[in-house]
Amino acid sequence: MKCGDDDNDSVFSGDSDSQLQPEDEFRIDRGSLARVARTCRQLWNPSVAILWRELPTLTPILLTLPADLYTLELVHSEESEPPLLDPSRDLYRLIPTSFATTVEVEPTRTETLADRIELRLLRDPRLQDFVRWTLYTQYIQDVGSEPKTIGLSQLARVSFPPGVWTLLTRYGPNPLFPNVRRLSLHDPETQYLSPNTVFFLFGGSLLSLHLSATRPQTGFFELLHRLASQLEELVITKGPGSDPHDVYAGISLSLAAHIPALSCLRVLRIEGVHISTTALSTIGSLPLLEHLSIEVSSPTCALVHLNSMNSGLFPLIRDLSVIVDDLRWVTTFLDHISSSCLDSVHLMCHSLIIPPIVFDGLFSTIASRQWRLALKRITINTSHEQPPCDLSRSMCRLLPLPALTVLLMRGWFSIIIDDRTLDAMATAWPRLVNLNLACSPEASRPEYLQVIPKATFAGLIPLAYRCRYLRSINMAIDTAARLPPPEYEYPPRPVLPTESQLMLLHVGWTGPPRDPMQAAVLLSEIFPRLLTVLYFQRVEEDDRATRGWSALLGLLYDFKHIRFQERRWVHGERLYSVPPNRDWGF
Repeated sequence: MKCGDDDNDSVFSGDSDSQLQPEDEFRIDRGSLARVARTCRQLWNPSVAILWRELPTLTPILLTLPADLYTLELVHSEESEPPLLDPSRDLYRLIPTSFATTVEVEPTRTETLADRIELRLLRDPRLQDFVRWTLYTQYIQDVGSEPKTIGLSQLARVSFPPGVWTLLTRYGPNPLFPNVRRLSLHDPETQYLSPNTVFFLFGGSLLSLHLSATRPQTGFFELLHRLASQLEELVITKGPGSDPHDVYAGISLSLAAHIPALSCLRVLRIEGVHISTTALSTIGSLPLLEHLSIEVSSPTCALVHLNSMNSGLFPLIRDLSVIVDDLRWVTTFLDHISSSCLDSVHLMCHSLIIPPIVFDGLFSTIASRQWRLALKRITINTSHEQPPCDLSRSMCRLLPLPALTVLLMRGWFSIIIDDRTLDAMATAWPRLVNLNLACSPEASRPEYLQVIPKATFAGLIPLAYRCRYLRSINMAIDTAARLPPPEYEYPPRPVLPTESQLMLLHVGWTGPPRDPMQAAVLLSEIFPRLLTVLYFQRVEEDDRATRGWSALLGLLYDFKHIRFQERRWVHGERLYSVPPNRDWGF
């Protein structure tokens, strides 16, 4: 068996004289398996298969072509004759992730990475030129999905004129990339990948397409039409520096004309592009769509136009993510979803002020649809800090959601919930895992601190007794409220202390408990696995408040070990009644 002693030693693949070429090293700085591939024949194939499974762009595959087939031209706007680069040297220098800051063109000058490099063929390709191309392209499945970690901006400097792809597809294997399933196109790619060549490049294996462009490419929709019968995932994002009011307004209309052909589409994400009501209605008619992420804007999608949509849309939608200026739009939109399997709703609102009454309509609509029985996750975020909001009454409208596991609301200074509502929530949501009504980490207005929460430590007892999967609670709690006396007899609990999962409790901006000992006893009793209590410290808190929190946290730490020892004793008494090797969950 022949093993390599240095970076240029040969390794065995299928042929006895095959060499590990520079393209095998283009990801070595990411801890790749390039050095493993050099060791022996048995390790070369699996190692290279991993190395080439994902590419930042199509540029690295050019290293497999003969050096006499093409040349690289450094394009300058101020020069009539662009200087030539050495393909075997300069292109390879672009590929490692530890990029140099300059590209040497002549011994006396350097060119910055802002310049564009264009590839030009010196002759017509021959079939034998694609021997190593075919060897490596069989492993490629994902192109362009990791621009941040690979350095896409540097690799994308190499531009491919359409004529290059025309010749490669004419003389090379068909398709050029037989196993690519996911393709991400950025500005440079959309300039040289035309609708006439993309099909021959990737054939029928391409299932996922991601477009990110600073300026909309009109040819993209022709390309989309060519791939419509095979795409399962389509992602359109706004490139950096693009004007949201530019031609992107026309993308929504153009997209509406091509959406009906995407009969196999399961995932559609359109980010940074405002969707019109016409396009949204067309998207809703897709028969297999399961995941939808869109951004809408009033008055672009005014409520009066939304009401004109059909009511039997989105028959199989499972995950919905909407960025919107007005939550009332979402309330109206949810009425048009006919799916019975929607299990996740994510909302982001850019409104400066969200009146609490908006949640009455939103929560009522959610609870009245047929997919309420399947809904597991509700996430509502806001980009602007909202004042304290009392949702004790509105939250009761969400009670008819038996499968709910996560309720997350972020962006409000505090969400006010009373103990009676917590009791009802514990009964209605037995599978609850995360209750996160997060308080804002910054007190921008002093008057917000004067709002006293209605929830208390005692109000957490129903959650502890009925929600066995509950792992974290983050909400405003009045820690100074009176607690049940030590002689208080707790009602029978369906969830045994050994089954409790909660380990994290965040109480917001309230001060320390009135009686740290009594609070620690209560919390340790209902949440035996609780590790700590988090809080936001007020600026005006004195040493007394600090000592109160320190006492509570110290007692909880001691009680944690006591509860752990209690669980060991309980399980020790049951050693002969449980199967061996059982996971006791310590």
